[in-house]
Amino acid sequence: MADKKPFFTVSGIVEAPQPQVAGLLMRAQPGPVGPDNALYLNPKGKGKGGKGWVLKGGPTSFRATIPGDMGGGMKYEIDPRTSTILTEGMWWFRGIFRIEPDPRGTRVVQEGYDIATKAKFLVPFIKRGFPKEQRKMVAGLLDQIGSRLGVKAYLD
Repeated sequence: MADKKPFFTVSGIVEAPQPQVAGLLMRAQPGPVGPDNALYLNPKGKGKGGKGWVLKGGPTSFRATIPGDMGGGMKYEIDPRTSTILTEGMWWFRGIFRIEPDPRGTRVVQEGYDIATKAKFLVPFIKRGFPKEQRKMVAGLLDQIGSRLGVKAYLD
């Protein structure tokens, strides 16, 4: 059974209106991941974060294929109505990323959940450094969003 509480939460602020931030982050279509496609999967704008990744499917439910991944890639779903992105992969992880209005502009929140149903005993070892990695990932994403929109963006 999947955990009901997140094992990490990372949040930050983008000093721009929520529709503007959501418009940037909710863009997704079949094809290579990049600055104008599934930006959430390419948080640094280049390199490690989405290099060689390709989205298949659509219009709101995708499979992100990852070079060298033997596990079938990652589920990537966007819900433009609720400004939510869901990722699921590595047999044990679900990430939920919300884009919410905030008095300062927009709050972005990422939560990570353990959804393992088998070999659950391995997850504590695997996820040991995961919250720190995800904090860096969200910081990189905020930097890229802030730069692209010409506004301040920072972790809480």
